[in-house]
Amino acid sequence: MKANGRRNEILSIAIITLVTIFASSNGFHFKKLFFPADVLSDFAPWHDLNRGSAGAKNSLLADPVFTFEPWEELIRRAFSEHRWPLWNPYSFMGSPLLGNGQISAFTIFSLPQHFLSAVPNHFGEVFLKLWLAGVGMFFLARTLGLGMTASLVSGLAFMLSGHMMGWLHLPLSAGVALAPALLLAADHLLTEPIALWFVVLAISVAMLATCGQPQTTFCVGLLLIAFSTHRWFDHHRRTPSDTSLTRRAIWLLLGMSLGASLSAFQSLPFLEYLQRSEAARARDAYNVFYVPLYHLITLVLPDFFGNIVHGNYWGYSNNIGPAMYVGVLPLLLAITAAVLNRRDSVTIFFGSVALICLVIMTKRFGGEQLMAIPVLRSVTINKFIAPFTVSLAFLAGRGVDLFWIRPRAVINFCVGLWIAGSIGVVAAVIYFWRWLASMNLQHYEIARAIPLLLITPLALVGLKLWHRRHNEWTWIAAAIMVITVAVDPLFYWLNFNPSIDKRFFYPTSEGIDLLKKDPETWRLMGVAAALPANTASYYQLQDALGYDAMTYTRYYDFMVMIDPGFKDLVAALQIDKLASKPWNPRTRLFDEWVLGLLASKNEGFLPFLRQANYWNSVVRTIHNRRLLDLMNVKYLVSPPGWFPDATLQDLELVYDKEMRIYLNKTVLPRAIAVNRWVVANSDQEAIRLLSDPEFDLARTAVVQNPEPPTKTVEQLASIPMWPDDSAALVTLVSYRSEKIVIQANAANDAVLLLSDTYYPGWRCAIDGINVPIFIADFLFRGIHLPPGNHEIVFSYQPESFIWGLRISWLAAFAIIASAIAMRKLNSRTNNVPAGRISVMTSPIARLHIQRKRQKIADIT
Repeated sequence: MKANGRRNEILSIAIITLVTIFASSNGFHFKKLFFPADVLSDFAPWHDLNRGSAGAKNSLLADPVFTFEPWEELIRRAFSEHRWPLWNPYSFMGSPLLGNGQISAFTIFSLPQHFLSAVPNHFGEVFLKLWLAGVGMFFLARTLGLGMTASLVSGLAFMLSGHMMGWLHLPLSAGVALAPALLLAADHLLTEPIALWFVVLAISVAMLATCGQPQTTFCVGLLLIAFSTHRWFDHHRRTPSDTSLTRRAIWLLLGMSLGASLSAFQSLPFLEYLQRSEAARARDAYNVFYVPLYHLITLVLPDFFGNIVHGNYWGYSNNIGPAMYVGVLPLLLAITAAVLNRRDSVTIFFGSVALICLVIMTKRFGGEQLMAIPVLRSVTINKFIAPFTVSLAFLAGRGVDLFWIRPRAVINFCVGLWIAGSIGVVAAVIYFWRWLASMNLQHYEIARAIPLLLITPLALVGLKLWHRRHNEWTWIAAAIMVITVAVDPLFYWLNFNPSIDKRFFYPTSEGIDLLKKDPETWRLMGVAAALPANTASYYQLQDALGYDAMTYTRYYDFMVMIDPGFKDLVAALQIDKLASKPWNPRTRLFDEWVLGLLASKNEGFLPFLRQANYWNSVVRTIHNRRLLDLMNVKYLVSPPGWFPDATLQDLELVYDKEMRIYLNKTVLPRAIAVNRWVVANSDQEAIRLLSDPEFDLARTAVVQNPEPPTKTVEQLASIPMWPDDSAALVTLVSYRSEKIVIQANAANDAVLLLSDTYYPGWRCAIDGINVPIFIADFLFRGIHLPPGNHEIVFSYQPESFIWGLRISWLAAFAIIASAIAMRKLNSRTNNVPAGRISVMTSPIARLHIQRKRQKIADIT
């Protein structure tokens, strides 16, 4: 029987692998690139890109193209040069790379990115995510006592869920995929504390912390802690005399702690950046997002509000954000299990988790008060879909097992739920008929409702017929459920993530090649949707703009001096005009949601949005032209047909084809020495000086004390300033990501200004002697340059990374030592681990045994 169970497990994993290959290749398109890079054609210089058979564009997947892939390219270059990817000099005039919170270079999913070319790289990354999610959920379900078919259904439902498939190319899916493995390792440690599971838990926790999505890390971490606590109490309730349970719990806590410590080399730089970014304040001030109750219809019909790929989207949010879909049949089975199997503690746990997550996401029934808790209010509610999906997937498997024991009750209950859900869909269609009728979506909705209206009812009918006529052939019912669970979500998500020809993967252009030929060190700035923020870094072009969920607060305040609307979300979204907007069926639903949201907040919310330094990456108007010179912006790039306004008339058009390139002839060098300076005692004073049109930015520096302050700024106030304009000759010798070498010859005391972002961790040495760096011109780095000929070296050596790396090394040694100690302790005490649940304890196995015993009884 054990051999038969092992064979069935191998068959189940083979099925998961086959479905994973199909999904990872987007339907066996092995010659195409499974990556949405075709969205580049919406922007210059790729407007004329002939996409050919590239497929339908999905503008919702812009972040992987504009942000994550360029960062991965920077990481690949860093590793090829045998250095850590600590600093990004290509965006925001310099910003932390390792510490930006969205780098996932140190997980198992990133391995293909470091060793393979584009096509196998993205296939391998997606395959690893889906496969680990499916197999991990399968074995978690088996460990928790589910049968073979039930575990397979759980694995498929989880790996093909909307939260996985919709976010495939984003770091979030890496953290979601790790969730089952974490729960599995935790449960094993509480039942059989062996070294293998200790190491698996520690490494999984470390990868979760470095997956590139801190909010997902937080939510999955909460699920891990809650699950471990539940399982400990469950074991204690069943075996209160087991004295070894406390020791197992200690090993579990130790594994979690060491795993978190193992990620310190990335976690500490992230926490340092978080303290100085606008993201923490913006999220903590107003956690405004929620899922309207009417959006729950997407649990059975994900495309009810249209699909961006089909060009008919009209809902309140996008298909990625609240992607809660796990399939109609798994949802029905999950609800059935939660209602009909209320005595099982694991079912109660996952049912409670799903319900709590639903309350949080909708902010109903106390969810608003719950999300007001200081830590929780910094987390976007859609990140709670991860534990919600894990719970539904397990409950779906529990429903399958319940079906083998009580088939009639399960089928009748599922049919009742399906009828109730169908009535709900009809009611929603009636409620939203004005939108649907005005957009002619009726036929589309019917076509996209095939899983709800056709696949699921056919599956229920097939299960009913099996129960009535062929209930001995269990493989038929198993096949019906497995096929339905796999086909249903693939129907929705296969075309959501496009496959494109690999020649459309970051193609170069004549204009880009022209920019790359300029040998000097300079920056560009894209206007009017040309070279979107971060994309220039893929071509090793430095950009003054950038896009990141975490952005340095000083950067935003500096950019407002250039464009006063740079951080005004009210103007960007036209929120103040929503109430008077004409009827627009494509956006009105979103508008009504925003208006309701505004009505639910206090009077300080609208002013907050006018100063929301968050997510902005586009300069619309340039009010302070001189700051472009200070930022070392030598080129402005724009789409064809764009013309500069009166403030930019001195720009010279040097290229005009697939994009326009304007030369800024008054740009200042990256490093300059000035012999005049003004000490500003506050940020407001520095901004006032830099905004003054009479202030000479090219010859005078605004000097500020950093945190902690340095005596250098006080000493500068007593040094005489010389009017000689030729006080210093500055030459930029070399410029690399984490090291900059400058040669300077100063006749008198001066301030050396490097127009790179001032940020803790940068150090400076003049002729090998360390000197303090202070804030110059509000955002940049400055040092006191004494008279004479000097070599100045700036190097990025952040204490957060140095200490984090030390902690990570200690944690790695501690994990190895703990695993060895655990193994020796087990062998010395001749400890026999608690037995795992065998295949014979699964409900379907028990059902077979009961039937055989009944036949024997009938014969005798």
